[in-house]
Amino acid sequence: MFVFFLFEHTVIGLLLPQNHLLMNKLFSILLLTIFTISVTSCSTDQDDNLLDYTSSVVGVWEQEGFMDNVGNRLVFANDRSGLKIIRTSDDEGVASSIHDCLWDFDGSVLTVYEENEVTGIYSINAEGLLISNDMDELPYTKISNTTLDYY
Repeated sequence: MFVFFLFEHTVIGLLLPQNHLLMNKLFSILLLTIFTISVTSCSTDQDDNLLDYTSSVVGVWEQEGFMDNVGNRLVFANDRSGLKIIRTSDDEGVASSIHDCLWDFDGSVLTVYEENEVTGIYSINAEGLLISNDMDELPYTKISNTTLDYY
């Protein structure tokens, strides 16, 4: 509608006497410039925020006790792939398993998928800990912002 008004206003301006014609053209150019700036200056803040959220997730997260051979380590890469490393120990020794996973983060909820099924739902609390929605699971501390040791 605004574009039609601008077009109509310009056409009418062409029919006015010469001094009004110049004023009308300048006014039309000004309106077109303002319209163009307002449309093109609208950045994708949502995309920028998503990148900020993603960078807060990417890296290595570890539960307390992992280095003592019990607990989990989560590794999240930039391409939304990841690894879940599980360590358990018993009388016979230490066992480790590694599972490939994918992840998605919307800024508040981190969802982890293994073989297209949700295997974990997490959030990052105010202290920067990764907290599972499963209250039985210990929180994760971010120990690295890079995944270079894993990929």
